[in-house]
Amino acid sequence: KFKLLQDTKDRGGLALPNWSIYFKASAIIWIKDWCTLKDKRLLAIEGHDLPLGWHKYLWSHKPSVPKSFTDHWVRKNLFRIWALEKPRSWPKIPRWYSPEEALTKPTLMDQDSALTYGQILQGLEMKPYQQLQQEFHQERSVHWWLYNQLISKFHQDKSKFGIQESPSEIDDVLFKNEKKLLSKLYKYFLSFHLADEQIKETMIKWAVNMGKEITLAKWEQSWKNLKLLTPINLKENYYKMLYRWHISCTKLAIMYKIPSDCWKCKKQPGSYYHLWWTCPMAVKYWKMVNWIIKQTLEIQIELAPETFLLSIFPPEVTKQQIQNLQYVITAARVAYAQTWKRE
Repeated sequence: KFKLLQDTKDRGGLALPNWSIYFKASAIIWIKDWCTLKDKRLLAIEGHDLPLGWHKYLWSHKPSVPKSFTDHWVRKNLFRIWALEKPRSWPKIPRWYSPEEALTKPTLMDQDSALTYGQILQGLEMKPYQQLQQEFHQERSVHWWLYNQLISKFHQDKSKFGIQESPSEIDDVLFKNEKKLLSKLYKYFLSFHLADEQIKETMIKWAVNMGKEITLAKWEQSWKNLKLLTPINLKENYYKMLYRWHISCTKLAIMYKIPSDCWKCKKQPGSYYHLWWTCPMAVKYWKMVNWIIKQTLEIQIELAPETFLLSIFPPEVTKQQIQNLQYVITAARVAYAQTWKRE
């Protein structure tokens, strides 16, 4: 699947870019300025014609957004992405949402000082009027009319959307640290896109062939060990093994209606696992490789398919030994693949 190749390298993928996710991440970064209300220049340019605040449109009680908001070609396209992403990333109204900004015309207030739910709520209940006056008496005044408006807005929002009790995962990504924000958001959205591919189909096939369970931790160790290989052709061989890209006799038999006998032993159907491990010629080859490892590297390892085919090493093998074994075993696989159709 092309989808698997877009997975990150630490999960066995090739990290090929998914441009639709990059586009969505870029749009959410732009929308972030609507959420934080800090970039006054951008907000003034994009929202000069808005009758109410930005947050009024991010969570609207009406079934459709007013045409006055979507008439702007930038707002229209960004809001379309926001509407698709909001149910998953923000199922409830977050704490950074400002009910005061949503109720006021932007030109009539300083948006930086607009009160948010994180400031006026204690848990999931409104703070008393006297407490808000004491907390903000040096920065601004909180008069009783505004307080009544905030209470009314809070009850409406709580009954229709619900209020988050704590920051969501995407809030931590967006607002905690802006360094490499696009990369962080891309990985966040990619994890949702590939959530159903945590266990890859080829991983299941390898476990079935070997007749044993290969835990996700072992696969992650194998993907981590791949970083120890520098030559591209050796990394290429690993990915070919993981995704079973070598064309076997049985696959060719299905494609061209030809005999499926193994090219090496001529006795059994040449399945992928048979060609690499159970064929008598393959068994002889891997025994020879294991003997060379004992003689040259002085490392005693079990002749196991997960070690020689997938680079999943036993826990007692040290990091330095793994690096040496990676090169020898991968080079042996490359040499074996070069004689794929020969005895």
